[in-house]
Amino acid sequence: MTLSASIPVLKRRAKLLSRHAGIPLAAALDCVAASEGWRSWSLLSVRAAESSLARAFFARLWPSDLALLGGRPGQGKTF
Repeated sequence: MTLSASIPVLKRRAKLLSRHAGIPLAAALDCVAASEGWRSWSLLSVRAAESSLARAFFARLWPSDLALLGGRPGQGKTF
């Protein structure tokens, strides 16, 4: 199942919903996940991580290949 937006955009949507509706962020994340067709946010995030571009990139590497990764903290360099 494809998402209507990226994970950061969906998180932002949940944060705004949490503020406007006065509900906890965890409940807002689950509401956003339900609108995307998932039972909970944790399932949505796990499935999105499984189909990431990084996983496809690493699948193409040979055991002796060297790849240099760069990015800000929290940008998903480790999996």
